[in-house]
Amino acid sequence: MKILWLKDSKTGHLHKAKGLLRAMAELEEIEVTEYEVQWRWSGIRAILPKLGLLGLRLPLRWLLKNLPAPAPVSLILSAGGSTQWPNAAMAFQREVANVFLGSLRGMKADFFSLIAFHDAPEKTCPYYRFDIIPSMVTPRAAQEAARSAQLRESATWGLLIGGNGEDIMWTDACYRQIASSFLEAAKQQGVRVRIATSRRTPRHFESTLRDLFEASGILGESCWFHHRDKNAIPLLAMMGACSRLYVTADSMSMTHESVSSGRPVFVILPLEGGNPRLRQNLQRLASEKRVVLQDPHHLAQTEATPRGGWHLVEHDPTRGLAQAVLATYATHASAPNTSPAAL
Repeated sequence: MKILWLKDSKTGHLHKAKGLLRAMAELEEIEVTEYEVQWRWSGIRAILPKLGLLGLRLPLRWLLKNLPAPAPVSLILSAGGSTQWPNAAMAFQREVANVFLGSLRGMKADFFSLIAFHDAPEKTCPYYRFDIIPSMVTPRAAQEAARSAQLRESATWGLLIGGNGEDIMWTDACYRQIASSFLEAAKQQGVRVRIATSRRTPRHFESTLRDLFEASGILGESCWFHHRDKNAIPLLAMMGACSRLYVTADSMSMTHESVSSGRPVFVILPLEGGNPRLRQNLQRLASEKRVVLQDPHHLAQTEATPRGGWHLVEHDPTRGLAQAVLATYATHASAPNTSPAAL
């Protein structure tokens, strides 16, 4: 199966697409060609969706740079707003199935064979609603990474620190509060800790965190983003070796990857801040018993597990979406060919 992957430069979009391709490759042999979308005029993106089918017929070379050479393709896949119209136009002109990861931005739903995102309308073709954002993380992958890094699974808590995002703004005081609450709770429970920072973590505060955790006496392995050690453990290995994970709520991708590791996840959410979409998503994860929401000031002091127990991920959470994509492709491939001009 030959797939054309249309890419943008955003890390979150790339991780989603990679996660789906990974899951598909475990079900069927695939060959992937990558093309990073480059617009000739960025302003044209807002106009094209309004042109409907007329816009999809426009020569792509007028609008995009460095187009890939024409070659047989079975499926077109992309994530991110800058790839949406090219996805629809290429699929229309090549008469192949296409999948878009993300919500519609003025485009018609029937321009896509499958539209997948976690807020999608349920049971409404061509939408597919997934509970967990696709990623490279699975329980098996996390455990194998931990074994490869020679990390023993133990009573160790992991802390994943992000930065400003999703309308959450962390101050240095907030970071200090999270670190002190986390370390205090871990000491009370008699467990060691691991920590990882991200590209969004302020560089100056990563240094402060490092000092605090190294002075705690309970720090095991660490994964510092800005001051990475040569022997730093991979984040995936850290996930697989911790008995529970704490993650700041500023990144839905980071939260969903933590859930995908199959570990109990505690999401550190401030009382104020955070856009409605983020809070709705986190509340849904909490109601499904996939996470416990925590006040930064009182980590793990109350309701350490969801009522009725955890609903932990045990298998690849992206497998269902991969199966839906393959089924969509099979349906499209078996349908009679229709000339685009007749649509």
